[in-house]
This record gives sequence, structure tokens and C-alpha cells, in this order.
Amino acid sequence: MTRPAFAVGCAAAVLLSAVACGTTRGAVGPAAPPTRSAAARSASAPGSGSCPTRRAYATEVTAAGRVAWQVSLPTAAQQQGIAAQPLVISGVAVFAEENAVYGIRVSDGHLLWRRVFSKDIASLTGAVYGLWQADGRVVMLTGQVTSSARLTALTPSTGAVRWTLPLPAPGLLGSQAQGSGAALAILRPNGVLESVDLDSGRVLWTRPVGPSAGPAAVGPVIAAGGNGLAVGYAARGGGRSLWTARGLPPETNLTAAGGLFLAWSNAQGGGAPTAVTALNPRTGRLAWRFDPGPAVTILGAGPAGIALATYTAHPRLYLVNPATGRVRWSAATFAAAEYGLPGQLVVTGSRVILAEGSAGGTRLAVRNAADGRVLWSTPLGADAEGGANLALLPLAAGQAVAATVWQGSGLSTRLTVNRLATGAPLGSRTLPDLVMAPLTVAGTSVLAQSDSPACAIAATGTATTRTR
Repeated sequence: MTRPAFAVGCAAAVLLSAVACGTTRGAVGPAAPPTRSAAARSASAPGSGSCPTRRAYATEVTAAGRVAWQVSLPTAAQQQGIAAQPLVISGVAVFAEENAVYGIRVSDGHLLWRRVFSKDIASLTGAVYGLWQADGRVVMLTGQVTSSARLTALTPSTGAVRWTLPLPAPGLLGSQAQGSGAALAILRPNGVLESVDLDSGRVLWTRPVGPSAGPAAVGPVIAAGGNGLAVGYAARGGGRSLWTARGLPPETNLTAAGGLFLAWSNAQGGGAPTAVTALNPRTGRLAWRFDPGPAVTILGAGPAGIALATYTAHPRLYLVNPATGRVRWSAATFAAAEYGLPGQLVVTGSRVILAEGSAGGTRLAVRNAADGRVLWSTPLGADAEGGANLALLPLAAGQAVAATVWQGSGLSTRLTVNRLATGAPLGSRTLPDLVMAPLTVAGTSVLAQSDSPACAIAATGTATTRTR
């Protein structure tokens, strides 16, 4: 599932040196706790005035905390942007910032190119809302909420445009989902589901699905839910209807996790359904239901199972067997969250790694996937807040876990690296601004994008259209 875009401030690329493997992106579900707004954080920041000065830059930080290089990225001082996860394609890191994308050589931080999508920085028509990769290219969505919405494919090494697909007015609704075979599922506001081939920019098919919170994808199957049912379609091959699942919550939302479609209610409270229903992606048949009582947030999934959480007076973390829906274990802990969204979580075959809230602040906790026992934990700071993102890093001996978490004392993020086996610290660094987008692995590095909070002051000025 693609995380929703946030209106935030400046972007920065941060690289943490170490040989990297993959990360597990959290699949966002319902019922995260209330949190402080970005505006409140901005107002409380020392010397911020009505809006903090924004900066944008790219930095490489070694595992020991040494800055290897830093590259400045043009930005408007007070314009808000979108938090999009960076991509790495053929040694080039692609970052989105406001109305432009940047190609940065990972090996030395050299800015290869910049492509601008609107001259007016304040215009939503050129704002970059999403990044995907297919066929060795980067594909971006711009102007999602406008009549100028379009998908554009670029060559990562040069920034040259390969194809452009204008999307029907008035733009797109909700999130998007990429299935196998480079098929991207998008939803129009008129309730039409569409599958786009990211290799060629060609529309594969369209289907009317009615009101929906957006599509989800598991392999070659795209599904959309709404009005108590979900329908699965073949992502390619003409988009034939594969199945219809009924008896779901009236305001049905879908999340892809653990190789399943998870259906849950988009409405919360007031007697709204609280169960999460798992559907077989090939047949649409009910696999299992999970309903602990309070509404459930879907944190993420991995080889050991699907991680879910409840946020009530007595919050709990659950690890569920994706084959049966049975709870492997549960623990009375609080999965840290911000903006109503949990931070990134990593589930391996033997570990569950996440940021947990406690009386003393936020801690990085590593639990045994078999029984939920805490193997080790370390404080992320007494004033640490939500927004945690994680990545696993293979080292010469063993693995490490990199974590970013916001600092409540100002507009900054703390990045730490600890050995996965023991929790021994390897390095740390304080980054200006807030890391909101998930971390991205790039060979021997971890890429992070940091963003200032949104401000209520309109931006002025124009952006250059020069590329190189």
C-alpha cells in the first residue's frame, strides 16, 4: 500500500553508510492515537516565529555519525511539499521536493539533474505526489488533486522524459497501488478504477467500482472496496473480474499485507465495525477475521506474521499468523505514532522491530517473533515523539538496525544505529527537520527524506525550469 501524502515542508536526502538489505513498509490501517499537529510543533519551536525557514539538502552520514558529503537542493523558504519515499535506480537516488524531482548519484552525492513540473512553486499542478519504478525508469504522479494530474516517466541517469500520461480531470482520489507486472492501480473521483502500464504509460483498462477509499494490490491482483464489498481484478489481461467478496464493513477500506487483502472499516467509533477481515487474493474467499474489540491498526507484515495494534486506554500489539489469523502473541505496549499513522515496522522471520511508547519516552524495541519477548530495547530520547522509521543493515559481522525518530524539543530528527543482535550503539546523528517518509535502502546506504512542518503562509516566487 502507498502511504498517503502529507503536506509538509522542505526535503533532505540523508544517507547512512552500511551495507543494506530491505525494509518492511508499514501498511496503514485505522485507529491510531491523536497526536500533536505540525502547526503546534512549529509554533513551539524556538525562534520559529510564524513559520520556520525551510532548507533542503542531501547528506551522507556514516554509521559512526560522520558527514561524508552534503548537497544543497533549491526550495522555497515557506512552501509546503509532499513526503514521498525516495527511490534508487541504477546508482541514482531520486528525491521529490515540492514541484520538482532530483537525480543524485549515490556514490558521491553529485546532483545529476533536476526537473521542474511548474514554474509557480505554490501551484498544486506541479506538486509531486508519488514515485514508482518500472523498466529501469522512475515514474511520478504530479498534480494529483488538480485537472492537470499526470504520470511522467523519466530516465534516472539524465532526467529525460520517456513518456507522459495526462489523467482525466479533476485528478485522482486517495492512494495508488502498484501490482506485479508494472501495473499501477489508480482511482478517479467518479469511482472509476484504472490500471496503467508503467512501462509504456498506456491505460490497460478501466472499471466502474463506485465509492471507494482506494485500490490495493497483491501480486497480479488489484482490488477495490466500498459499500460492504470488495472486487478483485486481474491487473493485466483486460482487467477481468476475478471475484466479489460481500459481507464487509459498510465503509470498506483495503490494505495489502502478508500476501492478503485486509478489509476494515473506514469509519471509526459510534458502533462502527472493528474487525479486520482477511481475503484470499486469488479467490476473494474469507481467510479469517480478527476482532480484539477496539478498532485495529495494521502496522505491517513480514515472514513471521502480520503486526496489528489497538490504541485504547490499554493499547496492545499483536502478531497474527497470516495463514490462520490466530494470534501468535500479544503484548501490552504502545506502537509509537504521529499524524494518526504508525511509524515503520520491520518483521523478519525471527524478530519484530518497532518504536514503542513508554512513560520515559519512545524506545526502540526488538522482540522475539516466536513469543513477543523483548530481546533488547534502547531509549530514543526522553522527548522523542512519533514518526519512527526503520531499516535493517547487514554489517561485516551480523546486522544493524537504523532508526529515525522526531525530537519533541525542536524541529529535528535523531538517527541512530544499533547492532540487531545486542542493541550495542554504532552511531547517531541529529538531522534538522522531520523524517516522515519511509527509509530507503541503497546498497551500502540508507536514504531518508526530511521535511519541515507545513506552514500557513503562502509561498511566493517562481522556480527555475532549467535542467542539466
